Amino acid sequence: MANRPLVTIRRREIAFNASFVSMAGIDRCTHVSIFTKPESFKVGFKFHDGSDIEKSYTLTRDGGGRGRGRAVQVVAIMRRNKWLAAVSSNCRIVAKTKKASDWVRLQAHTIWKP
Repeated sequence: MANRPLVTIRRREIAFNASFVSMAGIDRCTHVSIFTKPESFKVGFKFHDGSDIEKSYTLTRDGGGRGRGRAVQVVAIMRRNKWLAAVSSNCRIVAKTKKASDWVRLQAHTIWKP
């Protein structure tokens, strides 16, 4: 499973594993904009450089150090989107897209817990 691109939803952050970072070509991106559609349980990401874009969040290395994964702190987003917080007990979603900016749909059959 380690070679599959994964998005992990945690209580305080959303993490993108090294496979996702590589597949999406976001290794040099410093920020991400996060979009939600609560009525259809969707969350979308747009990765970019610079903090001058409104509602942009800083990407950090997941786990710190030299890790190739990335993470973004999302406490405020979780407060506003209770449906997203409900799946945040370390759920992992297999990314089924080649474009990092595509929507990742949160459906029961795509969510698994380690």
